[in-house]
Amino acid sequence: MNILAKLFGNDQDSQSSDGLAQGEREAILDLLLLCTYLDNHLSLAEDRVFKEEAERLSWDSGTSVDIYISTATDKVRRAMPDERMEEELVDDIVGRLVSEKSKSTAYSLMSKLFESDGEVASETEFMRKIESRLR
Repeated sequence: MNILAKLFGNDQDSQSSDGLAQGEREAILDLLLLCTYLDNHLSLAEDRVFKEEAERLSWDSGTSVDIYISTATDKVRRAMPDERMEEELVDDIVGRLVSEKSKSTAYSLMSKLFESDGEVASETEFMRKIESRLR
């Protein structure tokens, strides 16, 4: 990509080698963060999966992925105690998952994250809710 286009262009919706737009990558990270905080138990396995998957995304933003994750973590943690805020966050996340590729990637990574700590049963209802909204 031309360096001037990268610096000054609107590449929010540009796709990279992972086939996702940057806004979709951000939504996927938001969803995965929400999933890690959902059961009020932060496991090392979930943290490892989250970090691995975040590194695999073709991050293409003026903000580093680490800074984005820090900001997004705060947003998720503020939303968790309030059911209405959590629903608004889910609506926002799902609204940014536009392409079929982003929807399938988000669902697949959410499943992988939940399976990583072996506590899938408690997260099944949330997975169903996300699956129905991604249709």
